[in-house]
Order: sequence, then structure tokens, then C-alpha cells
Amino acid sequence: NPKNILIERIAVLTGSANSLAEEISGLDCDLVLVGEIGYHNAVRIAETGKIVAMLGHGTSEKWAIDDIYNRLEAYISRKNIDIKIIKSKAGYWVWRYDIG
Repeated sequence: NPKNILIERIAVLTGSANSLAEEISGLDCDLVLVGEIGYHNAVRIAETGKIVAMLGHGTSEKWAIDDIYNRLEAYISRKNIDIKIIKSKAGYWVWRYDIG
């Protein structure tokens, strides 16, 4: 019963997890959060007892993009490097579609 599952360990993979399905299956975790994954790869992971949740490719990468941007900004500030880091104004949500 999914309501009674205790989640103690979570694996987070930004972007596509398709090429890592076999490795993910062997991880010691209860929940796998991925950006995107194909049906058969998700089934392969779920068959090992893990819960697989897909966030959306761009949504999952936003965490990484923000972290990398912040780290680069902090580094160039500490080192007093004269360079400007430009983060996309379009952001991570490039797909525009309507289902209806």
C-alpha cells in the first residue's frame, strides 16, 4: 500500500535518466526523482521496489542551473574576476504547448 511506505533515501537526477536506468536500479534508495525517463526504464527501476517520480526535464535542471550560476557568481566575486555571468531570461521552461 503506497500510503504506508516509509521513504528514507531519495536519489535525484536532473535531466534525462534514461542512460542511467541500470545504475539507478542498483542504488540504495526508496524514491527516485528524475527530470524525464522512458516508460520501460521507469518500469525497470520500479521493479526493484523504488518509487519513480518524473519532474519534467527542464524543471529538474533548474535546480542545477541555479546552483551552478550561484557558485560561479560567488567564485568570480571572491577572485575579483571581471566577467559577467548571464543567466537565461527564457529560463528552463522552453516548451510551450496546450493540451485541450
